Amino acid sequence: MSDTICRLLDGYEACGKGLPFYSHALLVIDEHTSIEGRHIYDQDNKGWKAVSNAIKGRIIPDDDQHTLAVTLLSTRTEGEACCHITLLPLEDAHDFFAAHSSDYASRNFYSGQWCG
Repeated sequence: MSDTICRLLDGYEACGKGLPFYSHALLVIDEHTSIEGRHIYDQDNKGWKAVSNAIKGRIIPDDDQHTLAVTLLSTRTEGEACCHITLLPLEDAHDFFAAHSSDYASRNFYSGQWCG
């Protein structure tokens, strides 16, 4: 997974776009799957660390445990399994969760339809 994320970041930069750099960030990994297919909360699965390792030094400071907050979410679904990875400035966490999970939440948060 780290290699895939690194290649995605490399491709983004190759298009002439700069990566953001956050001094403090929130990493949200949001898994949508059936109970049988659930992986994110499996005690033996440390796959989420591959994501944080891939962004250290490129998007967040390297080797500082106090700069990255991690949230693991899991939603039961009967549809196709998917996993959304979101990285945002830590100071925007309240806005993320208000749009994602509150009374104001979009029916399909990751569709992008709620964006102006």
